[in-house]
Amino acid sequence: MLEAAVPRLARRGSVRAVGAREPAPHEVKATGLLELEGGDSRVPHDEHDEHHRERKEGETELGRATHETDEPDPGQGEEREAARPADRGVAACKLGELTLDLHEPRRVALTHLVHPGPLFTHDAGSLPRTSGRDYNAAVSKEFEPLPPIAVPTGHPPGRGIYCNRTLNLRSIKVIGYDMDYTLVHYRVREWERRAYEYLRDGLAVRGFPVNALEFDHDLVVRGLVVDVQRGNLLKVNRFGFVKQGLHGTTPIEHELLRRTYLRTIIDLSDPRYVFLNTLFSLSEGCMYAQLVDKIDAGEIPSLGRPEAPGEAHAGYRALYDAVRSSIDAAHTEGQLKAEVVADPERYVDLDEGTVLALLDQFHSGKRLLLITNSEIDYTAAMMGYAFDRFLPGNMTWRELFELSVCGARKPGFFESRAPLLEVVDLERGLLKPQLGPLRAHGVYFGGNASAVEQHLGVAGDEILYLGDHMFGDVHVSKQVLRWRTGLILRELEDEIAAVEGMNETHRALGEMMREKERLEDRFSQMRLDLQRQRAGYAARNLDSPERLTVRMARLRSELVALDERIAPLAVASSRALNDRWGLLMRAGNDKSQLARQIERYADIYTSRVSNFVYATPFAYLRSPRGSLPHDALTPGE
Repeated sequence: MLEAAVPRLARRGSVRAVGAREPAPHEVKATGLLELEGGDSRVPHDEHDEHHRERKEGETELGRATHETDEPDPGQGEEREAARPADRGVAACKLGELTLDLHEPRRVALTHLVHPGPLFTHDAGSLPRTSGRDYNAAVSKEFEPLPPIAVPTGHPPGRGIYCNRTLNLRSIKVIGYDMDYTLVHYRVREWERRAYEYLRDGLAVRGFPVNALEFDHDLVVRGLVVDVQRGNLLKVNRFGFVKQGLHGTTPIEHELLRRTYLRTIIDLSDPRYVFLNTLFSLSEGCMYAQLVDKIDAGEIPSLGRPEAPGEAHAGYRALYDAVRSSIDAAHTEGQLKAEVVADPERYVDLDEGTVLALLDQFHSGKRLLLITNSEIDYTAAMMGYAFDRFLPGNMTWRELFELSVCGARKPGFFESRAPLLEVVDLERGLLKPQLGPLRAHGVYFGGNASAVEQHLGVAGDEILYLGDHMFGDVHVSKQVLRWRTGLILRELEDEIAAVEGMNETHRALGEMMREKERLEDRFSQMRLDLQRQRAGYAARNLDSPERLTVRMARLRSELVALDERIAPLAVASSRALNDRWGLLMRAGNDKSQLARQIERYADIYTSRVSNFVYATPFAYLRSPRGSLPHDALTPGE
């Protein structure tokens, strides 16, 4: 039963600490948010916060600066262990009615209540509450027995593992995974439409004119850059130059786009720009673009109105902040996740191949980790739903993983020394500060990567970590810890299918472009000959200036006719996958900014974890030879 894998949330109520003040009745904290005395130990609620946190600490090109040194301080872990007092008694905190008695000198006190009453609540009271009882009733289901997992044969198109940096899986001892959009895939349209609706409700309470707005799934794609100073959504190439743009929901004409960003190289460390890293960004980006239109129309008086649409205006920045805070609130208050758990078939895309891939890795001797920002309750519900039905015998998802870390607060998990709490009773929601060695197959809350490395006795490039968030999962784990990294890019299957579907178009377009280059070369040479003859500084061409002029006119006509044939093919190519933005990994003929980030920070990338079934745990993944402009197109050319 799934109930066995899910904490009994109805029991969750107030948590008090010895010596802590009694909070005022209005003080309510979101589920999964514990505030511990001493240091910065505030643990965010869920996976979605990592996008919000990127703007907090001074960013590099993906969003935030990392450590100057390549390796963490080797002495810090030992000093922390030496300073740690002995466990002087049970120090467990139950997410329910329980008083903590945590002894000095290491006193940990919960200083606020965590949901005294209904499980899901909010300050404004504008959205319906969902009680813990309702939540439990929704997830307490028995799974029907399933036959053994079918071993796939063949290699489906678009399901490869693509390698930027050669990776020998035989040398990898530990493989870590994120959960949301990595081990557990969602039906993107359903999830983001519902997230958009909660966002819309939250903004309506704040007085924004949003009631008539609807989610447009195709308006925004992963990898776009939001210019919050001008209210623009931008497609940027690998060099930081803007290639396409929308102002609000309106395409920006090429000449205006060129004038606006002619001298601008997009630097993602600049707080003016927000990089849409993940599928969770789609609802946020859509709402922002739609409300930019409302600002330009003067429908949001509190934010003012720019002199002209697209001019730098403080209201565009204030609007983004309002949208960002409202989407954070929608996730933090928990109603959306309660809906997912209540009706997982609507939101979750099951993939038994993911379970088979992890079983292959597990039985080959790999030690598996689960490191997710999602809270304990939601992690247990989703992993139980997506995994337990496919596991052999009475095995549960917890037994697959050496360690499972919830509320990890990535990317801070990879950089900080945040305290670790052990989940001592998943069913009843009991936590205690982690004071000794970590327990194999244990479930933990918060913490840091250094503690995980210490437990495993493994560090650096013997660990492979995979997730869907370019910054929170991939960039920081590589930059700070030198872990090997993999990005899960679910859109990749559609991207590859779109490219393959355009093969004939691209072949014809390539032939015409080569013909155009040949004609342009001839035209340019005639133009140079004419220039030399008229200036009298080089030997005269056999053709007179008059004849050269006539020949040039003919070539110009041929080029115009060729352009008319090229144009529709080029337009069709630019609209592959998405009518507005085209391919994720391309910006025109060049690589997109997203492709550059993947190439630089992800050793491998693939559309889903189940693709490892085709690679096996023993594969030697080799990167292709890097191409350069001066390389021959074909050997010997």
